[in-house]
Amino acid sequence: MERKILLNPGPATTTDTVKMAQVVPDICPREKEFGNIAQKIREDLVKIVHGDPDIYTSVLFCGSGTLCMDTCLNSLLPENKKILIISNGAYSDRAAEICEYYQLPHIKMSIPIDELPNLEKIEDMLKQNTDIALVYTTHHETGTGILNPIREIGALVHKYNAVFVADTT
Repeated sequence: MERKILLNPGPATTTDTVKMAQVVPDICPREKEFGNIAQKIREDLVKIVHGDPDIYTSVLFCGSGTLCMDTCLNSLLPENKKILIISNGAYSDRAAEICEYYQLPHIKMSIPIDELPNLEKIEDMLKQNTDIALVYTTHHETGTGILNPIREIGALVHKYNAVFVADTT
């Protein structure tokens, strides 16, 4: 297999072991076998985030990363609340564009593309805007290589009783 290194933002180059793991017989999405695999994935996703499977479920979407961003932003925001978008790159900028398209109330916290988000400023924003119910950022801004501190951001978001969405593609 010819090895190519992709130097563009997403999709990432995959290892040969990942490529070979994908070499399996085709499965029809209408067959029981496919449904069983999808159900197992849904259950495992709840386990990964330490969710109670008697209370929570996961929903799989087939589409681009932008489709997943769109779905999270336009379906997780409670009425009369706001979204805080922590943006230091193109993918978080895209989230702000999605909010504008749907006319979702949001605050875009713009950070230079070569800097990490400042946790104190994020906490100040959450303190000052008690109507923020959803916080969105990316884990890895692939255009710049920045790896955002999502664990720390997530802890702050939960401290202020908001939902945290991290694009981890």
